[in-house]
Amino acid sequence: MKSLFWVLAVFVALAIFYTEAFPFVSSENDPLTQNDDVTLTNDRESLSPRNFIQNTVMKVVLPAYKIVKVLKEKIA
Repeated sequence: MKSLFWVLAVFVALAIFYTEAFPFVSSENDPLTQNDDVTLTNDRESLSPRNFIQNTVMKVVLPAYKIVKVLKEKIA
């Protein structure tokens, strides 16, 4: 049962990472990804390693941790 939990947790974390880190990898006809107010910037500050790590932690790691924590409480 624990191995199933960890497989599910890793799958959820990877799914969140894929959608947050690579939002531009999708079909152009997908209505969920078509936002007029989304712009891709190419300035140095948004591409700095510190900002990338901070954004990854805030958008991927913390939500994945919360999901794993809730799933762990539900299973236990």
